Amino acid sequence: MQLAELQNYRYLRNQWVAIDPRGGQGVAVLRNGCVVVDFDSDVGDLCARLESKGMSSLEIRFCASPLAIAA
Repeated sequence: MQLAELQNYRYLRNQWVAIDPRGGQGVAVLRNGCVVVDFDSDVGDLCARLESKGMSSLEIRFCASPLAIAA
């Protein structure tokens, strides 16, 4: 999965993003079939929410702003 694809979604920029590589339903479906299931600016809050929902085997990535990467 490309970080650039996540950056296409403005609301995901500068957020911690939980991605389910098995697909399913979520807030965004990526070209490779993976699904963004949740996101938050605080990784601890994100992980707590995912754990409370019983979600596991997810990939957690930080989606930095393109300007932050270029700097």
